[in-house]
Amino acid sequence: MHSKAGIPVVNQDQSPVTKALLEAGNKWEESVILNKLKNNAINNVIIPAGEGALHERSHPIETSLEIFSKLKTGDAVYQPTILVSARFYQKYHLSPEICRFSACRPDLIRVVEKERGEICLQVIDVKASEELSSSHRTQATLYALMMKDVLEKSNIDMQVDLNQAGIWLNGKDELFNLNFNMKIIEEFLHYRLPEILQSPLESVPWHVHNRCELCDFYQYCRKEAEESNSVSLVPYLSVSGRKYMREAEWDHKTSINSLSELEAFLDKKEADDILSN
Repeated sequence: MHSKAGIPVVNQDQSPVTKALLEAGNKWEESVILNKLKNNAINNVIIPAGEGALHERSHPIETSLEIFSKLKTGDAVYQPTILVSARFYQKYHLSPEICRFSACRPDLIRVVEKERGEICLQVIDVKASEELSSSHRTQATLYALMMKDVLEKSNIDMQVDLNQAGIWLNGKDELFNLNFNMKIIEEFLHYRLPEILQSPLESVPWHVHNRCELCDFYQYCRKEAEESNSVSLVPYLSVSGRKYMREAEWDHKTSINSLSELEAFLDKKEADDILSN
């Protein structure tokens, strides 16, 4: 998703660590697609044509829709392309003038058979990680919501599995329940996201931390942190710790945002007791 709130996208050279992580993820993804699928009742995986690396290929949108309409038990499609319709924006009261969802490419969409013999399409995301994280759950859940919109918009007579999605980790396959995640994400899309996107940019809370290095906006935010002398420059400051500094109340002051404000605060004798919270 890209905001049109005025933040420029900065093209940056990836750090060695970022490159290594991405390369490891790509190798794991290719290993799964080429070697592992038969162990998961998938007999036929539809891979995009091409001569480049597997992870660089994807099915075009129209081809993906045609594939979805013809999938049967035992089939899966690797990296289809999906794009939400205008109805998706309307459902969550989102204006295309403020934000837009770009075309997405789920790692794998497979056909699963339910207890009553019904078949549906299930989202599988492949991650070179050891543990299932909240970001993995969020991504797969959002893909499922988007898939539902795409199939309905295109009048494809196929259901999406809105009960479960899968994350195939480095060492184990995880299926997780979508119900709880679905409620959180739909509430976020309907209420929280419009509020964020319509707020003045300077009033939106943010914090640069270690995971930000994987984001396209990292250099932009890092530059802003340096120019504002932000407490985000403190190594290993957690997101919750940054939020506490910004929102907790002490000495009639409601925010610590800069390093100079933090320095002045740390000179107070009660600082240790307050930060222990």
